[in-house]
Amino acid sequence: MGKHLLIKPDITFEKEIQEFREEVLRIDNHVDGAGPLNQMTEIKEWLEFNRLEVSKNTILERLEERVPSLKARGAERVDEILESFKKIPTSEKVNNDNVAKEDTVNKILDQINTYRVNF
Repeated sequence: MGKHLLIKPDITFEKEIQEFREEVLRIDNHVDGAGPLNQMTEIKEWLEFNRLEVSKNTILERLEERVPSLKARGAERVDEILESFKKIPTSEKVNNDNVAKEDTVNKILDQINTYRVNF
């Protein structure tokens, strides 16, 4: 059996991703295991979606940094948290990987303030 290399998709593969998407949709109209790729026509949007997607493991790791009461409550509700994340438009998700907590909080507060002004 040949060797295969699994690589994280990025913009350098935009053409290949688009070709793959079109081929799979032409065959059976669904791209298994690729999130909302079948609904997104812009590959850049799909890449951003994947970059900001949060796994159950990531949530549990981040809960380890919380006080015990929040950690327990979050662990009990991790599936509910994941479902809530799915409802947030990609454009409104905040990338907080390798970002200072203060910067993340400020970004979220900016979004809240922008929402209030536009509402």
